[in-house]
Amino acid sequence: MKIAIIGAGTIGSVFAASLQRFGDEVTIIARPDTVPEGGSIRCTVEYKEKWPQWAIVPVVSEPKEEYDAAVLAVKTNDIEDFFESAQGKIRAKYFITTQAGPRGDILVSKYIDSQQIISCVPWFNAIPVEIGHVRINGEAKLYFGQKETSQFNLNEFTKHIGQSVPAEISPNINNLRWTRLLLTVPYALTAITNEPLPKLAQDNRIFHLLLAMMREAAKTLISANISLVSVADPDLRLLQKLHTLPGIFAGRTLRRVSFLQSASLPYQPTTLQSIMRGRRSEIDYLNGEIVRLGAEHGIKTPANELIVHLIHSIEETGSFISIEKLAKSTTKLS
Repeated sequence: MKIAIIGAGTIGSVFAASLQRFGDEVTIIARPDTVPEGGSIRCTVEYKEKWPQWAIVPVVSEPKEEYDAAVLAVKTNDIEDFFESAQGKIRAKYFITTQAGPRGDILVSKYIDSQQIISCVPWFNAIPVEIGHVRINGEAKLYFGQKETSQFNLNEFTKHIGQSVPAEISPNINNLRWTRLLLTVPYALTAITNEPLPKLAQDNRIFHLLLAMMREAAKTLISANISLVSVADPDLRLLQKLHTLPGIFAGRTLRRVSFLQSASLPYQPTTLQSIMRGRRSEIDYLNGEIVRLGAEHGIKTPANELIVHLIHSIEETGSFISIEKLAKSTTKLS
């Protein structure tokens, strides 16, 4: 297959290295100012004992041929800019979306027929080492879904890419996106402070903010009749009914989840990556989705509203907020 990768970040690099190594003709489409002088990039992915695996992948700024598929590995807030640009005129039979929240597919469907959209939920935590080089921590899996009437051979594609990263087809990909979003909600605190979650949770004021964020998210999803998808993640059992527990029991439950354990794997959320690069983040499509959904269903979400506001403030100033300042900001929730 001829496959275009739009974006050479964490997800783009995983797809590029995996597909190029196992027989596909892969090309990365990048902004003109980011195309390397040699016209190619070494994509490397470290994952478990069979990695690192790498591949040399050509990089161009203007797609000039038709592709069997294009992997849209850009952040949700960059989708419309991409399709409105000259690069967005790319000709591809199918587009594989990889965005963190549910809004990605909705935005793409403004430009592409829904039958051409293949949804992917990358279920892994990874850290960018350098351009094209990423390190996956812990377990990884790629979940895919499509319209029942789509002609894309998803079974063969998942077997193919599964030679590198485990992959499977999900019968409810949209709810899986919401499930993944729920697990990303707390990492906005890391993006605000540039401090790891276990350290932040040691301050009781910030822990109560975190608890409020998660309870709002869980309650909002239930109110919208969005069921969490059961995957191999023990945190889901603890989080899906968090909003129904009395405060003290909810707090004890939250402290048991893996992202608050001192031995948890290092993780640099995409929101933090964007801030460190001086770019707009996806916060409106992560915690902001909880705020939006809550408003639609009459659920108040002041904790997540505060988080979205703080992230936007940091984007404007370029300065992280100290733990003490973040703790003081929680008084606005009282």
